[in-house]
Amino acid sequence: MARGSLTEGGRKRSPKGKKAQARNGSSSSGSRGQEIIDASVDIFHANGYSATSVDDVANAVGILKGSLYYYMDSKEDLLLRIVEDVHDEVEGLLAESLADKDAPPLQRLETYIRAQVDYNARNIKRVRVYYHDYDQLSPERLASVRRRRRAIEQTIIALLKEAKKAGKVPSSLNERLAAKTVFATMIWTYTWFKPGGGVSGADLGEFIADFALNGLTGTGAGKAPKAKPKRRVAKRS
Repeated sequence: MARGSLTEGGRKRSPKGKKAQARNGSSSSGSRGQEIIDASVDIFHANGYSATSVDDVANAVGILKGSLYYYMDSKEDLLLRIVEDVHDEVEGLLAESLADKDAPPLQRLETYIRAQVDYNARNIKRVRVYYHDYDQLSPERLASVRRRRRAIEQTIIALLKEAKKAGKVPSSLNERLAAKTVFATMIWTYTWFKPGGGVSGADLGEFIADFALNGLTGTGAGKAPKAKPKRRVAKRS
């Protein structure tokens, strides 16, 4: 694939030369590349990834379909860029939130929750596209995304274990279930939060952080659910 690409890092690399450098964003091509990504977010959000064609994206940007292939090899490249951009930004938020190792573990968790919810509130369309469509990536790309998701989850689990060791959460806390519940509380706001509806992303982040931490530190919080006893059916005589 010699063509320049919208992707970076571990993604497909561009060839050397002035033309390739332009595609990497060192000239006006960089702004056009971002314009394509922004248009893709809007269209995938409105129509869904499967129902969107390359022609739809080209028309939204105002360029010919053939010109769009200057920036990518397939529609999937656009989805991958959106998904990886979200991951890059989330990983940055997480690293920044946990950077102060002297801060108590629950304080670091609170900082992350606030930052993550605020990010989600300010990027509703991107977050929705991520969660609705990321599983339509090819198997190799999907496996890479899932590895990154697991790494983030493991970071939060480790933080909760640290809090348990310090006696800040109940000893009965199931860290894995607690982490998944915290993520669910943060993530699913994209399904109902309305920007400009009277509650800011920062306010929502504060509310959810308080909600999550009160649950984590409450009596019996996070206990693994007990299996329901099987009902015995009386035999007919």
